[in-house]
Amino acid sequence: MAEVRAQISGSVAVTSDYVYRGVSLNNEKPALQLNLTFDGKDGWYLGGFASQVALGKQNRSGEQLIGYAGYARQLPSGLIWELGATQSVFPKEASLNYKEVFATVSFKNISGRLYYSPDYLGYGLRTAYLDISASYPMSSELYFFSHIGLLKYLSEQASVSYPYEKTYVSLPDKYDTRLGVGWNYLNCEFQLAWHHLSGDHSTDSQYKNNSRNSLVFKVVRAF
Repeated sequence: MAEVRAQISGSVAVTSDYVYRGVSLNNEKPALQLNLTFDGKDGWYLGGFASQVALGKQNRSGEQLIGYAGYARQLPSGLIWELGATQSVFPKEASLNYKEVFATVSFKNISGRLYYSPDYLGYGLRTAYLDISASYPMSSELYFFSHIGLLKYLSEQASVSYPYEKTYVSLPDKYDTRLGVGWNYLNCEFQLAWHHLSGDHSTDSQYKNNSRNSLVFKVVRAF
């Protein structure tokens, strides 16, 4: 049996908009992104992701840095389970920093991942996010992909009104979907995807540039 060795992989990407869970994090403008991953021989891995962003009330240009680590194991049936954690940092908008833990189950071309955050995007609220994604190969180069996500607030948002009376408001769940087509050509991956976000956005005080519908083109070069 061949020895399994640790390895480093990565990719660089250019996207027409950085859409994260249905929300534009770059004010609907192009973004440059970088991802690096170190895969250990025993199923452990760690890595980092960086992207241009434009957030906050002034839509200031900045960066999002995400560090992640986890452990994955494949069962004899082909089912893969995974546990991990992420830390997201916005150097120019530190109030948006947050961390999450996640658990994943995947089989062949479909996966489900559940995230939990004790303080999502600086809201001071506990959240759960369910990500179900699938890909559908049409040939060795062409494939379709889909995603549906649900963001659920597990705690209520506090608001203060005159004369300094604090009340708590339940925030509505949000659903995001993505449908797209990908093409592997000349060692690059080209993707065209339609993103949709449903739900009430009146409570989104952390960013004002959330687009409910967008068509995004992305080019990825792995190395």
